Amino acid sequence: MKLLVPTDFSRPSKTALLYAAQMAKKLQGEIIILWFNSIQSSKKTLSKWKKLEAEMIAIAQEDAKHLVEEVRTEVKGNLPFTYHFTSGSSFAESVDTYAVKNDVDMIIMGTKGASGVKKLIMGSHAASMIDHSRIPVLVIPEKASFKPLKKIVYASNLYEWDQEIRTIAALAAIYKASVHVLHISPVSSKSKIDKNLLPEMIKTAGYQKIVYQDVKSDNIAKAIDDYIIANDADMLAMFTHKLDNYEKLFGRSVTRQLAFHAHVPLLTFNKTLLI
Repeated sequence: MKLLVPTDFSRPSKTALLYAAQMAKKLQGEIIILWFNSIQSSKKTLSKWKKLEAEMIAIAQEDAKHLVEEVRTEVKGNLPFTYHFTSGSSFAESVDTYAVKNDVDMIIMGTKGASGVKKLIMGSHAASMIDHSRIPVLVIPEKASFKPLKKIVYASNLYEWDQEIRTIAALAAIYKASVHVLHISPVSSKSKIDKNLLPEMIKTAGYQKIVYQDVKSDNIAKAIDDYIIANDADMLAMFTHKLDNYEKLFGRSVTRQLAFHAHVPLLTFNKTLLI
């Protein structure tokens, strides 16, 4: 399995690399460290950029080597790391293009979060990656540390659970973790829980360690957070979609909200783009 870790050598990106290294040990995977540099499209800027490119790459590779040495000291083991460089006008599009071309299985990145106007308008690299990636993205909170997966919360609107749960169960099976299917209903909802739903999920997934929980709340993001904390979950998994103009304006996407303040790693699948 190929794990891609975009880095700017900050503390959040080191946290992501540590997490990726622990996953790679379990999955017998390899880690690609990717450094991205933003460039403008003007001829003048591109001309200057070419003169600096070789030197900047050399510096980034040296920083990457030091980062890998720190990670190997903490993780223990001779994990395969490679260093690569990419540039472009868009972080998310450049990383996604690189990942697809190089058959990457998962993108793992850290996030420090954002607040206020920055969260609403600018977002973050993590939220941007969630929007653009054709490959699963695992977002690691800055203060998170790796724990072998025992409980994965799969938050779902249940529209396409039968297509999604197989993917979550496949990951859970590697760690023999339980899958908590979590559905948040409005407080005013009068719908009753389908007693046949859980048996159907277990049968469809081909995996026994699945539980189902329906929670009443009008604040979906908070309800998910509360459930994660109450059940001491190790990872949150969600399938997301492209934002429409209304969502972009008011920031209504639950997945993107949780990318900023989730207490555990957030694994996202953009079901409109996945290849």
